[in-house]
Amino acid sequence: MIYDHDPPPEVRNLPRLVPPEPGPAFLVRLPDTEATRTTVFEADAVASMQRGLKEYLERLSSQDSGAEVRFRSVDMTWAEPNEPAEYPAAAILLEGNPEYEADNLTPRVFEGDRMPDGSYVEKRSEVTALFRIVAHTATPGERDLIARMLEDALAPVDWMYGFYVELPHYGGQRATFLPVRADYRDSAELARHGLRPVEVFVEGRVAEVVVRRPPTLQAHVIVRVDDPTDPAPANPGRPRPTSPVPPETAAPTVKEAVEDLLLAQDGTVVDPVAQLGDPLESSGSTG
Repeated sequence: MIYDHDPPPEVRNLPRLVPPEPGPAFLVRLPDTEATRTTVFEADAVASMQRGLKEYLERLSSQDSGAEVRFRSVDMTWAEPNEPAEYPAAAILLEGNPEYEADNLTPRVFEGDRMPDGSYVEKRSEVTALFRIVAHTATPGERDLIARMLEDALAPVDWMYGFYVELPHYGGQRATFLPVRADYRDSAELARHGLRPVEVFVEGRVAEVVVRRPPTLQAHVIVRVDDPTDPAPANPGRPRPTSPVPPETAAPTVKEAVEDLLLAQDGTVVDPVAQLGDPLESSGSTG
């Protein structure tokens, strides 16, 4: 390939995961679809399931009656007292207390859960929570259509009971939702207020995970210099080569280095004691 500029540098050790931007949760339609991990954790496991169920219901629609039926709004909390409501609408509420169950009694790390920055996902437990979908409608006919839409939405695939929802805002984990029971409430007071509610209870389960980062390693360099003429090596655990060192490449000893410095011009070795004298005699000490 010919570039009109410098070619881009070659990138090595690319991560196995390229996380997308966090977006709305979506239904897993095929059983062999691999999960797409992300580096985003915007809530805990329970709130992530609640948000995933909300985003799934927001995109539901049905045309069985010839007209499109869908929720005007889906919330995760009760509406404010003076907030105007538009029907049909739904709210997803947490019912009871979530339960944490140990996963194989020990945390697990999956090889495919390595993040682009080198961190990895550790699965610590399984979280189970019960959610109540409260759908409010204005007429009995509208309630029947909404109930029919929810019935199809809670059993969308033919290869499992319930359904999977992938949660990009919780590291790309997949939550399992199973419909448990339904409740069609009706009373004179509800009819007087123009409310025809239907409630569906759904059990959600997801892995409770935590992101771990590898420890920071600091390199230490140790330099050892062995004198080939020294009988005791600096590193006793490392044996010295048995092959002899050629004389022309052998390092000079300290004595040889001093003799080279004191070598006279005529080739004789100058005795430093003879040249400088005995320090005891030169000091004039008589004992």
